[in-house]
Amino acid sequence: MTGKLSMSGLIVCEKNPSRQQRGKRMIQLSQAVAKYNYQGLTYSKLFSAINQGALRLYRRRLDAENLLSYFHLDEAQLSKWYLGPS
Repeated sequence: MTGKLSMSGLIVCEKNPSRQQRGKRMIQLSQAVAKYNYQGLTYSKLFSAINQGALRLYRRRLDAENLLSYFHLDEAQLSKWYLGPS
């Protein structure tokens, strides 16, 4: 995994997309909610899962992004957590 674990539990990913994307497809929080909203996923459920340790929250180092697009989730981990094993 590329990145460091901070005290708050966030994984700080490197800015280099080729290193960050190796083996992981990242999805922004807003995209995750939009993708699974019809099944009832909300920001509240996401943040609860992150707080409980069920999901890891990744932060990219891009200063030009707004707050919600600054944070990402591993798409496979999100799908496994929310939809169950396939």
